[in-house]
Amino acid sequence: MVVPHTPLLAAASQNSQSSIPCLLLVSNPPTRSNTLLRIIAVAVTRLSRKNFSFSSKLWRHIYSWAPNPTVYLETHPEAGFVKGYTVGFGAQEYIWRHSFEENEKFLRDNLVTATAMIRKSVLERVGGFDTSNRQGMEDWEFWLAAASKGMWGTTIPETMDWYRRRPVDDNKWRNFKGDKSEQFKQKLKLKYASLYQPGHWPRLTPHVHRYFVNTSAVWQSPMRAGYPMGLGGSSSLSYANGLSKARARLLIVLPWFAMGGADKFNLNLVRFLASHGIARSPYTNATSPGQTHEAAQGLSSAWEITIVATSGADLAWMYNFLSWTPDVFVLPHFLKSSDFPRFLCYLVHSRQPDVLLLTNSELAYLLVPFLRAYCPGPAIVDYTHMEEENWKGGGYPRYSVAMQNMLDLNIVASTHLKTWMVQKGASDSRIEVATINVDEKEFRPDPRAREMMRNLYKIPNDPNHIVVLFAARLAAQKQPKVVLNVFKNLAARRLTFTGLIAGDGPLRDEVDEFLGRFDLSSHVKLLGPIPPSNMKTFMAACDIIFLPSRFEGISSIIYEGMSVGLVPVSAAVGGQAELVTDEVGVLVELPFEEDDGRNNDPDEAVQVRLYTDALQGLLEQPKRVHQMAARARERIQSQYSLGHMGRTMVSLFCQAMQYQAARPRSPPFKESALEAAIQGIENFDNQNRIESLWRETQDLLKARKIDNTHLEAADKMKVQYEKSKQALVKLQREYDAKREEFLEYQAEAERMYMRCEEEKDRMASLEQRANKEGKITEELRKSLATAQGSLAECRLSCSESRPRNVSQTQTPSSPHTWNRARQGDAKQGQARQDRAPG
Repeated sequence: MVVPHTPLLAAASQNSQSSIPCLLLVSNPPTRSNTLLRIIAVAVTRLSRKNFSFSSKLWRHIYSWAPNPTVYLETHPEAGFVKGYTVGFGAQEYIWRHSFEENEKFLRDNLVTATAMIRKSVLERVGGFDTSNRQGMEDWEFWLAAASKGMWGTTIPETMDWYRRRPVDDNKWRNFKGDKSEQFKQKLKLKYASLYQPGHWPRLTPHVHRYFVNTSAVWQSPMRAGYPMGLGGSSSLSYANGLSKARARLLIVLPWFAMGGADKFNLNLVRFLASHGIARSPYTNATSPGQTHEAAQGLSSAWEITIVATSGADLAWMYNFLSWTPDVFVLPHFLKSSDFPRFLCYLVHSRQPDVLLLTNSELAYLLVPFLRAYCPGPAIVDYTHMEEENWKGGGYPRYSVAMQNMLDLNIVASTHLKTWMVQKGASDSRIEVATINVDEKEFRPDPRAREMMRNLYKIPNDPNHIVVLFAARLAAQKQPKVVLNVFKNLAARRLTFTGLIAGDGPLRDEVDEFLGRFDLSSHVKLLGPIPPSNMKTFMAACDIIFLPSRFEGISSIIYEGMSVGLVPVSAAVGGQAELVTDEVGVLVELPFEEDDGRNNDPDEAVQVRLYTDALQGLLEQPKRVHQMAARARERIQSQYSLGHMGRTMVSLFCQAMQYQAARPRSPPFKESALEAAIQGIENFDNQNRIESLWRETQDLLKARKIDNTHLEAADKMKVQYEKSKQALVKLQREYDAKREEFLEYQAEAERMYMRCEEEKDRMASLEQRANKEGKITEELRKSLATAQGSLAECRLSCSESRPRNVSQTQTPSSPHTWNRARQGDAKQGQARQDRAPG
């Protein structure tokens, strides 16, 4: 897919045969039944058949491609090629988000598919694709070849093409895997060796716009080079891409695709117009090329819709909008801010919208003079939801008042807001009310879902057990702290209820901390963010919708809750009283100070008390709650259905078209409009910088808060450390004393042990000796017995043989004499035993 540098396929004719938002006419006609199809011209100049087949191959892979890449290359001359994210389908399903911004990583692998838009000049300078490569990965070699010549690309952060994956793809191309893959990598490394040296990878230097450049003594804007942003400038981009027109068309300019009430209204409006619209339109834009009043009578029922987002900050619902219209553009993704105005004019001339709708986009309001001067065709209307006194003197309604003389019609969400704008100086003759309403068929009571959700969250399925739902962004406007304190008070009053908190936002951490600190788990459940498609299921389990916002228009969540059959409890702010009556809900009058002009919020404690009392009155009367819920549902069905809103908006669009045709607004001078656009872009850029700095500041403050918390904890730990250190010193001293005592005990124990061992050895010796002595004693006893026996015999013999004349005194018959004799014998025996060996 090749794009000439300049002009972009100037020879290509306008795609007047196509009714879908195509970019350029190509040889293959568009498929009218597939409105998701985008057709890009293929320019082939002095390229080989191989390169042409490469372009054809790309065409087979592309199913949905917006003009973003083409516009990107025209407005970013530093880029040689551009692509978006790829959706893989078929054998493998994935979203491939790798990009050219990964730079040197391309030296290791091919990180992107071949579905890119390439400048013709880049292709010619590189020499096309290597026709000798028949084994795949020729696109990878092309990227490296471009890089070796100092050219590189970038990526639009959106899914822009679908790539069919087959199970056998790798078997067809040998360079994809195995030994051939490594050989191919080595070939690239040798062929483009300079790229593998540090610092040799090309870096894109953004082309910087200067708002005023002195050329030939004429002050002019650089935006003059494109679509009419300068005096006497070109009337178009390098292409016009005028589309044929068979249906009414709407161009919507909004800030983003966030998950919020205003965005839900935008989505509902797109849904209705894409599927219903008008059968006949008595008014048409007669200035559209080739469009006549008679042709306008044949407008079909459904509208064609183009949507432009001026900020890429929040795109959570982008694909919800894409399901109803493929013509969606997020300008920061592919344009510099200085190119926003001319791209809007390009869309006006290409799409030929009947109505240009601005809603909640500050930049869109700042560009109104430029759009009125340079794009006089469509009727320009705006839609505002609520005033914001604390932001720029009233917020978007204040801008609406300021720009009223250049808008064909102002549409507001409530009579309250219309009154406010008239008080600020607007004319009430061009202000109409269209409430945002709700799809009553989608949001309806569902007993089965009620039972299922209550069982899931272990909530008694009892009509007398009331469930209170707070479903909103956890931000200051919605006051989640008030909700938490009200739930805490209701629990303290011992009321039977369950509170559900559904949402996410900057105050999520504080909500978590509050619930943990007061342990409300038995009464309150934090659900986190709920997908919009599931919200009606969660609502079915509830009885009361609680929304204590600081300011509102008429909240979309109140519409949805009443449609499901919930009783609203909210603040009497904005136009809430137009929807919520005493028969269907409770609005709390907050004590604002009259002199403050409602710039200051009432005391939070007062709000908590008032809301607590209001909810207590309902919780104590479950039967009354169910009666009010039924009346709330009836009120939505009779007056605030989605169909009623859609028909009202279509009627007001037709009214604006009539104003534009019969009583058009006077356009400003182009010079003044151009200057206003430049100042608006400057303001937009500065505000983005300020918001970026504010976010960085908030991050730093948050980090500082965390650091302070850590420092406080560190100080406490330091004090505790000192105390612990002192205790440790004391313990050390005690330990040392105990150790000395222990050592003494140990030494004494060792001495006792040695003595014990010595005694043990001595006892063993004595035991041995005793054993030996025992043997000798036994022998002596036997010997003594023998000796005594012999002695007795000897005495007997002696007595028998002794002469009769021997004196009696000479006979040792005295006992003492015999004892001494015996002792002497014993001593002699002991002496012999001692002398005995062993």
